[in-house]
Amino acid sequence: MESLLFGSDYSDGTRSEYRQQSCTFTLRASSVRTDNMIRQPHDKFAKQFLEELLSDLTEDDQELIMNLTEAYQEARAQAVQEGVQQGQRQVVGNLLRLRFGSVDEELSRAVDSLLQLPPDDFARVLLELSSLSREELLARFVSHG
Repeated sequence: MESLLFGSDYSDGTRSEYRQQSCTFTLRASSVRTDNMIRQPHDKFAKQFLEELLSDLTEDDQELIMNLTEAYQEARAQAVQEGVQQGQRQVVGNLLRLRFGSVDEELSRAVDSLLQLPPDDFARVLLELSSLSREELLARFVSHG
């Protein structure tokens, strides 16, 4: 898929356009220097565009961009993690629903405990789930205290 990123009209009537063809640029939060900000310059036009764009910014603006970039990356990582957990919760809920007919409050608490397990233990429990009784599952993963 191709999309127009920017274009420039010149006084002689010509137009210069840069079209994105599935290339990605990542700004580094560690440096304000333009030559360090482009992690993967896929072509010279994109690099030139970013350099021109950044050269017009004040130092405060560049610092703000770096802070926002870092905040965005952290928020994105958090969203990805939440998405993974939501997917795991859905899979476990579906497995429990198939195994026991429904997921009540007690089984929901077991799901919460299961999701806290390290990945290897989590996978092992999923494999064991078809052989565990409801009582065994609740005894292992729901504290009654």
